[in-house]
Amino acid sequence: GRREIRRVRTMVVVSVLSVATLAAMATPYLLGRAVQVHSFSAIPAYWYKTADYLAQHAPHTTALVLPASAHGFYVWGWPVDEPLEAIAKSPWIDREVAPYSGAGSTRVVDAVDQALRTGIAQPGLAALLKRAGISYVVDQNDVQWQLSDSPSPLTVNRILTGPGFSLSASFGPMASWVHPSGEIS
Repeated sequence: GRREIRRVRTMVVVSVLSVATLAAMATPYLLGRAVQVHSFSAIPAYWYKTADYLAQHAPHTTALVLPASAHGFYVWGWPVDEPLEAIAKSPWIDREVAPYSGAGSTRVVDAVDQALRTGIAQPGLAALLKRAGISYVVDQNDVQWQLSDSPSPLTVNRILTGPGFSLSASFGPMASWVHPSGEIS
């Protein structure tokens, strides 16, 4: 009798509350309003041009992306990963990805990072990159470097205009600069 009625009422209340909670949680998705903070509508076209350039000029060698962005903070949004993660057809690496590719890669990328932190052009840096199998350096000027421990794009630009580097391509208003390693400018 009464116990059964209480159990049924409890089940009805729990079911109604569960459905209401799920509906409340799903509402932003159902209305198309579920966006993250710093969301973006698309990866900028200049990143596609950068990926295409690397695929054409360095399809089987690695490009180094500088400065690294640990969580993909860019002036145009927050994709969480590097833009090349989704669109590159050729190999690339940055300081945040290097630990997953082996100790040798990590040591090379750490040495490059230390050289960049000096803010001074480093003789032999281009040759080191070339020996390490890095054929191009992509200087991403649209990263919000203040949110990471990476050197600023301005510092990277200054070093990549030093001995051993030359600018081979530039894309977009925020310009992804692509520098081949090991060439004398």
